Amino acid sequence: MTSSILSCKSRMADDLGPMSLGRRFFVSVSTLMSSTIIAQAITFGASFILTRLYSPSEYGHYSIFMGIAAALGAASTGALDRVILLGGSDGEVKQVATTVFASSIACAGIVSLLGLALTLTGQNSLIPLEPADLQFHIPVFMVCLAGGQVFIYSSLRANTMRTLAAAKIGQNMLVAGAQILLGQARVIPGLVIGAIAGWFLVFVMGLRWRLKLGLGREDFRLASLVKPFRKHSRYPRYVVPNELLDNLSHQLPIFFIGAFLSLTEAGQYGIAVLML
Repeated sequence: MTSSILSCKSRMADDLGPMSLGRRFFVSVSTLMSSTIIAQAITFGASFILTRLYSPSEYGHYSIFMGIAAALGAASTGALDRVILLGGSDGEVKQVATTVFASSIACAGIVSLLGLALTLTGQNSLIPLEPADLQFHIPVFMVCLAGGQVFIYSSLRANTMRTLAAAKIGQNMLVAGAQILLGQARVIPGLVIGAIAGWFLVFVMGLRWRLKLGLGREDFRLASLVKPFRKHSRYPRYVVPNELLDNLSHQLPIFFIGAFLSLTEAGQYGIAVLML
């Protein structure tokens, strides 16, 4: 881990040029903070329009969907996306990115099949979501989230903060714009489709970065795909459970409200949390 951090610092130092390390760090942090503020302002401003286009029950459905999809999406990568930032050689990072994509696609396929099985057996009522969410929307979101994480950590590794900042703002603009347009057209579920559209943007950017590194048959061999899990086993072993617990602790109130009361109450709770 220490050698990985030192190599990351050396890469940053190589890209400094005439700018000092402290000044470059300040510029990078300022760029990310500014983009985060702008992105949050877009989301906050759009919420005043969205609350007029969507009912509380639709917000309840959206809140439950995001809680489940985000937790499954984070777990599907095995937390190996962090290795892209701290990994040693470019060859290792290339294989880790391939494994992240493959793992998320495999997990998404399993979730889709489980959703189909629950629907066919009539057990999908146990989860306050629609069959299309379990079979299609959640799996697609999982893959898009994994690709987005690849893009984020590859941008941090390459120290391309402006690209990352622009992508963050563009993602929030796309989500807000899509949700508003779908709400005006009364497309259901507009909130869910809009969120997927935003993550699809960064997924494409992450996939584009991976394709630039080149593809070979060896990258897709089972031994090559499993190797990152074996070498960096501490990530899926320790980071994933921690993320799942953290995610579930935030989403359990909305899930239980939607399951035992109604989606309307869950939506009202979700809107209140969003506005706060």
